[in-house]
Amino acid sequence: MKPFNIGKNNTLISVKELSELQALIENLSNEELNRVYPFLGKRVLTVRGGVAVLKSVFNQLNLKELKVSTYGLRYGLIFSGNIDEQFIFRGRI
Repeated sequence: MKPFNIGKNNTLISVKELSELQALIENLSNEELNRVYPFLGKRVLTVRGGVAVLKSVFNQLNLKELKVSTYGLRYGLIFSGNIDEQFIFRGRI
């Protein structure tokens, strides 16, 4: 599995890589997981569930790969290629 660059936008993860990640982390204790991925911190408690949910999204939407964004979206966003114009706010808040 290729290394994941946590600070780089537009990194692609394939369904195969996601499955490999899931197999890798499901057999690690929380302490081992934090040693391998120290940036997880307290997220170590939820990362396995997050990977399982993401794998389910891959399966339900029949995705082959996903582009990762490090920009903060509180509830996340899934789109294919472009965002429909009706959902883009161009005014002032």
